[in-house]
Amino acid sequence: MAKRTPLAFVHLMKTAGQTMRDILRRNFGARHCDTLLFEKTTRRDWKWMKICYPRMQSIAGHCITPTDPLFDSYFPEARFYTFLREPVSRTISHYQFLVNGGHTVPPFGIWLEENRNFLTKRLAGEAHADAAIDVLEKKEAFVGLMEHFDESLLLWRHWTELPDLEIRYSFVNRSTNNTTKENILANDENLERIREANQEDEKLYRHVLENTMENQRSRYGTMLKGDLKNFQHSLLKSTPPPGKNPAAKLKRNLIYRTGLRSPESDRRYT
Repeated sequence: MAKRTPLAFVHLMKTAGQTMRDILRRNFGARHCDTLLFEKTTRRDWKWMKICYPRMQSIAGHCITPTDPLFDSYFPEARFYTFLREPVSRTISHYQFLVNGGHTVPPFGIWLEENRNFLTKRLAGEAHADAAIDVLEKKEAFVGLMEHFDESLLLWRHWTELPDLEIRYSFVNRSTNNTTKENILANDENLERIREANQEDEKLYRHVLENTMENQRSRYGTMLKGDLKNFQHSLLKSTPPPGKNPAAKLKRNLIYRTGLRSPESDRRYT
């Protein structure tokens, strides 16, 4: 039986997405599409992607959501997966990323109100954990956790049914300037404000930690503990193979990117 494709990565901000992107580029090469869009997509976007990537096996981006009927109409066989992160640390990292990147952002308190329950809204289109859980379960989506990244990669590879995927990695896009984080944590009230603003995200995270991950471990089987030990040992012994694929890069930059709709915001896409 042919495997359903493409594998659709719902890239949530500051959940090791750039690291995952490198893994995808290394494994799928010119059959992987980085959508390079944040905004709500149009039919033109998906048509252009299908023209550029007729043999697409993997697609990733911030614009991909499991509740987008337009995406479903173009990729009805897509298999969704995503990674979550503990909501407090994710929220702080998200804001710091924007500040360090030179983006124009309001003071933290205002920004926090504008980005309440970011994870559940991105996954379900509404700030309700139960809705996000329902979407993920109905889509039979895989969900990994950044705090259990090595294990999650093994579970993800098992879920893909592609046992030869190379999942060794080096973390990408880690901040070297934590001034913003330190300033936020210097105010004790901020932690409580962040928790209050992410109550639904916290419910979702706890569900994945206590239920989804356990179910995925069960499906993997009894070899998981040993495989995880061997995988972590391999990470210590050697660096991952180069993720660069010249043909894929040329296709992305000289074909796909040149016909891409101009972004509607002032973000930079790299």
